Amino acid sequence: MSNYSLPVILFSREEAWKAEVLVYLQKVKEAMEEKCYAFEYLVTVKMVEIWYLMISNLSEVEQKSSEHNLVKQQRMQAMLNFIHDNYQNPITITDISSTAHISVGECCRCFKQMIHTSPYEYLSNYRINQSIDLLNNTDYSITEISGMVGFGYTSQFIGQFKKRVLLTPAKYRMNRVK
Repeated sequence: MSNYSLPVILFSREEAWKAEVLVYLQKVKEAMEEKCYAFEYLVTVKMVEIWYLMISNLSEVEQKSSEHNLVKQQRMQAMLNFIHDNYQNPITITDISSTAHISVGECCRCFKQMIHTSPYEYLSNYRINQSIDLLNNTDYSITEISGMVGFGYTSQFIGQFKKRVLLTPAKYRMNRVK
């Protein structure tokens, strides 16, 4: 997991092996939520299968990243770790770029090149994903969740949520209960 020479992989259902990884990840999530007998072993087996699929589907070219890509991947890891550790707080792109000791422009280029999105979009998507977990598993109000995941204004949270999920948080929660 700390081998920065491996490329960032975006998972989608378009490629068969990536879709298979997503299925395994869903099974891991379900096993952890259900806590069935010996679920730890099931999770371990599925994680090994995921690693096998990833490693076996990387071409030699992707596996032999240049020194330049290695540095970019290390920077990306630092910036993503910063976002994951601080998403609840107000974060600027300057804050994100500072963690990797690069300029704002280089930060934006790294995000676009490595994960095909902007730092702001990544942060916003991460916050929305965290809010979905809270909506599914807690009884906190929409306003409380908005603040917990780092949105300054509830209206901003609702707008971003609706843009990504196509429902307001309240409607999403109602649909999940049914």
